[in-house]
Amino acid sequence: MNKPFTTQLYKYRPPETPETIRVIVLQPAKNHNEPLECNIIHQDRHEILLDIGDEQHFEAVSYTWGGSDLSCEISCDKKSAFMNITHSVDSLLRHFRTESSARYLWVDAICLNQADNDEKSIQVSLMGDIYRQARRILVWLDDASPEDDIQLVFAFLKRLTSIKCIAISKETIENLNKDVFKHSNITKVQKLLQRPWFQRRWITQEVALGHDSIIQCGPFRISWHWFVDALRRLQIASDRGIITLEPEALDSVHNACMIYSHANELLTLIWDFHKSECSDPRDRIFALHSLVEDVVPSAASESSLKLESSIARKVFPVDYTSTWIEVYRRLALDCVAVGNWHVLLKHLFAFGDEESPDPGKEIRSAYKIGMAFVKVSQQIRNIKSKARCIYRRTSCAWYPRIDENLLSAQVGG
Repeated sequence: MNKPFTTQLYKYRPPETPETIRVIVLQPAKNHNEPLECNIIHQDRHEILLDIGDEQHFEAVSYTWGGSDLSCEISCDKKSAFMNITHSVDSLLRHFRTESSARYLWVDAICLNQADNDEKSIQVSLMGDIYRQARRILVWLDDASPEDDIQLVFAFLKRLTSIKCIAISKETIENLNKDVFKHSNITKVQKLLQRPWFQRRWITQEVALGHDSIIQCGPFRISWHWFVDALRRLQIASDRGIITLEPEALDSVHNACMIYSHANELLTLIWDFHKSECSDPRDRIFALHSLVEDVVPSAASESSLKLESSIARKVFPVDYTSTWIEVYRRLALDCVAVGNWHVLLKHLFAFGDEESPDPGKEIRSAYKIGMAFVKVSQQIRNIKSKARCIYRRTSCAWYPRIDENLLSAQVGG
């Protein structure tokens, strides 16, 4: 790969205010293999809509980081410095780069200073607004090889949306398969759905909050709305026993279809998307941050919502200066404080604890929240007088009693 002309490593300039975000201005190139060049600009997220015209309004990229090997480079700020980037970021920038005009993009690997946890905490808390303000969400599924037949896969999915849900049958699916792929199975579609992006935890807020999304795999594109409409039909076909989807592909269908019908309570979101993956265990919570309105389900009593808690009425704070144990413990304590015992215990009993035999990758990484709840320390004694369960029988409120070893809780009327 061609190298940039400078040998000076790019140094991030701190944001001027907590409302400042970075946007990269990707410079055009006639040739796909030309070196990547960009300018990194600072914009107030409230003013950016006024400062950048419609044709230059930024687009936010949703993608999978892939490996951590920073083997590629991009020159920054008129070639005065360079930045190391992953192969995945290098590839998506080359595919999104135009031949004649600059393109304004928000890519977290470049726009966030990953080495500054204080800045990262502030910027990640703004990500919901960043994706809401973006003109478009560009979903990058990675490169496409000839054997993937991505062009045919997208053609199949577009054609599938023309079939009414009520008319989905074994015959209609088989005829469509034969017409598009010239054979009678959907192996290529399943292979697409097994790409890592569909299991990524961050996609939930990135796509849900965007106004318009385009999926791109290599040079091929499809509208997100067409894509999800097709997946709903695949789900119906699977439910009716017409087709058999591999478990990973079925999870991808579920995750994609859930994005626009998600809950807005933190613990419910964590439960619904428990199979979605992330490399940082803290992101099991933070990746859902912008979708959250309350920590407690809407069925909770109004009085329980009035209890003192850092998140009783607003979202759980993003804090990358804390360890994952501290983050989960704080969430567990806040859930106790607002009386959200029943959901917390559901998480605990469903996914075990760190002493149990290895139950598999998804469960092992999913809910250390329950483990943190069991380990909560002396702080629980300080709030137990305020904590109350929201289970009710007639007019009787149920209160938790925590044993002296802080290893069990009893509920009585």
